Amino acid sequence: MEIQIAKTAHILSAFLLCGAGFGLALRCLASRVPRQMHVMLMSQSQLVLLDCLFTMPALVLQPLTGFWLAIVAGVPLTAPWMEASLALYAVTLGCNFAALWLQGGMLDTAEAALRGESELSARYHRHYRAWNILGWPAFAATLAITVLMVVRPEW
Repeated sequence: MEIQIAKTAHILSAFLLCGAGFGLALRCLASRVPRQMHVMLMSQSQLVLLDCLFTMPALVLQPLTGFWLAIVAGVPLTAPWMEASLALYAVTLGCNFAALWLQGGMLDTAEAALRGESELSARYHRHYRAWNILGWPAFAATLAITVLMVVRPEW
């Protein structure tokens, strides 16, 4: 019974991580379409909050439930596919923390522009491009981890 609970917890935290990541990325992209500062600011503010409420806890839960599942299932943490999964998780974690930092910078810049202190600066656009770029390796690493968990190749 414990293995079913561990599997369920691990799968649900993976869904939360992927679902929140996709949803928040789409929200950010959609907020840029009207090019209205108040819409961008509101969306950026919500993006930071929702990332802290959903994505970051899922990033913490994933390795916890993964280690629990490995222990219950008797999978050695030294299995090559497990080591590859952990390395890919480090990529995902690094990309997500960097993205959150960039989102904070985008929010600060958008707030200043809305107050009339400055126009939407090149810094905002640089942060946005970097944030967008970071999403791709994070997504690819998460997808690869999922494949490794399902296939569990014998290397």
